[in-house]
Formats: sequence, structure tokens, C-alpha cells
Amino acid sequence: MHEQLRMKVKEAMTAQEVSARELSRRVGVELNTVLDFLHGRRNTGLPLRRASCQELGLNYDQTQGEVSNQPETEDLTQASA
Repeated sequence: MHEQLRMKVKEAMTAQEVSARELSRRVGVELNTVLDFLHGRRNTGLPLRRASCQELGLNYDQTQGEVSNQPETEDLTQASA
């Protein structure tokens, strides 16, 4: 589940040279939470998935579960808690 999203997040992290530690800091979660998500070991909640996309400039389409490079228009910074 969420394999396509994980791949897009990993690609964006690589392209932007953002480490898992940096992403965890930006979205306000523990490093292990981000690592578990990136490696498919944990089913993460929607707030973390959306906040990760927002931090990396990806648009997470909640209804389709698809990811594009169109920026989010909604402020989701508080959704990362």
C-alpha cells in the first residue's frame, strides 16, 4: 500500500538531496517513523504522507492516492503532528 507514493517521495528526496533525518525534522516526526514509511515497514497516517509531499513540493491527491509534481494549494503544516 502506498508504494507509488513511497517511490515518488524517495525520488524527490534524492533529487533535492533531502535526507530522511531532514524530512523527519521538517514534518515533525521521529526519524524512525520516516524510515519505516520509506521502507514500507509501517502504514503511516494521511497527515504524515501529505506533509511529506508538501515539504518535497509534491501534490498528494487524497482521493486517487496519486502523486504529481503540482504543488499543494492547501497549507498542511499543522497536519504533521
